[in-house]
Amino acid sequence: MTGGGWWIACCCGLLLVGGLACHQQEQQRTVLARVGTAELNLSDALAQFDSTAHPSDDELYRFASHWINEELLYQEAQRRGFDKSDQFSDMLRDARRHLLVQAFLDREINDDTSGLTDSTLRAYYLHHSAEFVAQDDMIKVNIVSFSTR
Repeated sequence: MTGGGWWIACCCGLLLVGGLACHQQEQQRTVLARVGTAELNLSDALAQFDSTAHPSDDELYRFASHWINEELLYQEAQRRGFDKSDQFSDMLRDARRHLLVQAFLDREINDDTSGLTDSTLRAYYLHHSAEFVAQDDMIKVNIVSFSTR
């Protein structure tokens, strides 16, 4: 690439990165809902959806409606002091324990695929092939539905 071409490519790259950063900042500033001082912004809402497909306006509306209802209940429970009760403390302790165990299993057991290779998987399958046989009759069904004929 020539000196001028390199300079143009760098400038275009910086403009693209700057544009993406501005778009992300815009999403963070776009408030979808507000309950008291709590805000749901567009970027937080989008993070709850599959990143491979942009949610529809209806999906965003339903998510925001659910968030509003949950936030209203959350704030009312706090106002009434439910978060200070012994029952809540016990529930929180149990949930924390469960989440910690799940995080441990996810990280140490489920995500550890370092020892798995195609050959070890194939050998396991061949050694345990009887476990991979369907015990019941199965039917494969394909359905196509159209909104108009």
